[in-house]
Amino acid sequence: MKKLLGGYILDGEAKRHQLDLVENPDDHVIDDYVTQVASERGVLQLTISPEPDLGPIDLTMYAENGRVLLMLAEHHADGDIGVRTIVSDGIGDGLASMLGEKYPAQAMTRDAGIARLTFKQFSRGRDVSQLLMK
Repeated sequence: MKKLLGGYILDGEAKRHQLDLVENPDDHVIDDYVTQVASERGVLQLTISPEPDLGPIDLTMYAENGRVLLMLAEHHADGDIGVRTIVSDGIGDGLASMLGEKYPAQAMTRDAGIARLTFKQFSRGRDVSQLLMK
């Protein structure tokens, strides 16, 4: 099993700048990539390959205007795919826009440290604490 970290940053003209794909990234690479994407507008994803039949599949971070949205996709025993997110008090209630889509504002944070911690947990253990993502 390997883990693949990659993504892109959007410039002011919405042009994609692809990040190098890193296989089995260490904590330093994760810190650099999360910090870089979180401070810009873009997407970062850590994927397990090959995709497991049960449990977490990938962790994706969307970033825009200093806010990040973390989504952990996972296979359930019944064959469905579910998504876990963080629950934050920092952004507010209702819906908020992220890269042109509406998401619950409580699933977003301005704390890139939470994003770094989440990516490191997923990289090390193939899951993220239920206390952090529900």
